[in-house]
Amino acid sequence: MANLMTIKTKLAEVLAGKDMSMYRLAEDTGIAYTTIYKLAKGKTEGIQFSVLNRICTRLECQPGDLIIHEPDKPVRKGSAK
Repeated sequence: MANLMTIKTKLAEVLAGKDMSMYRLAEDTGIAYTTIYKLAKGKTEGIQFSVLNRICTRLECQPGDLIIHEPDKPVRKGSAK
């Protein structure tokens, strides 16, 4: 059996903790709202460092505050996904 690892974002939680909307973050950083939305909802496959830098600068946080790495459930090799 192998463990798959998942990268997840906590952007929605960080925004809620700072009482800030995705729209406001997009406006303040110049990042497209759709990019912010996809990050907050976990619907993206990656993030550019320049985007991460602008988000961290505006939210006064570190990348580790926004992104977490957690193991998935173990899966058997050859099993259907």
